[in-house]
Amino acid sequence: MQQRGVRMPRTAILRRGRALRRARAEIRYLTLEQIDEQLAALADWPQLQAMVATFIYAGLRREEALG
Repeated sequence: MQQRGVRMPRTAILRRGRALRRARAEIRYLTLEQIDEQLAALADWPQLQAMVATFIYAGLRREEALG
């Protein structure tokens, strides 16, 4: 978003000349059981299983993985 030629960060919303911050999203983590379930579901596809395991154990977000 741009305001008078100045690029504003995505987290800022302008109201009456002041920037208001949005609340941060809650961070959620998979349990070990959920990780095992995810990897077991991909047992027939070892290449995809390795990719998913890398994403999970490296802590990549969807946006980072797609990039």
